[in-house]
Order: sequence, then C-alpha cells, then structure tokens
Amino acid sequence: MPIQVKLREGITSARRDAVLKTVEVESGLPVNPLFPGLDDPELASIYRVETKPDPGEASLVDKLNGLEDVEFAEPDVQRRLID
Repeated sequence: MPIQVKLREGITSARRDAVLKTVEVESGLPVNPLFPGLDDPELASIYRVETKPDPGEASLVDKLNGLEDVEFAEPDVQRRLID
C-alpha cells in the first residue's frame, strides 16, 4: 500500500534529502513527489512511496511520524473516481 509523506516547510534541502533517503532505505523503493514540477512549496513537500505488502508498513509510518522534519506520514487513501 502506498504511503504519503509530507515534510515540514522550511527544512533545508540536506534535511529533506536525509528524510527521503530514510524512506527509501526503510521501504526498499524510490520516493516520488506527489505533485512533480509544481512551484507551490506546500504541495512540493508531499511525497509518495509504493510499499511492498508488509506487516512492517505500520512501523514505517510510525517511524516517519516520529521524525522532526515530517509533518505527517500516512497510508495513501484509495479513491474511486466517478465517470
């Protein structure tokens, strides 16, 4: 299940890179911006990582939520769009 991670505004690029590296190492998968190419700093601070089905996913979310530079980490909501 995918996880969304929002970083706190105003963190340095080095701290951002460190958090994203933590996510990649823990999940074993790359982290991607949820809204790539946007100039809006708030939307640009939200990332998504596909995770492998794993009972450890909850612990990854908990670990990320415990980091000072993370505003929130949560499982991505599955949405159904209506045609």
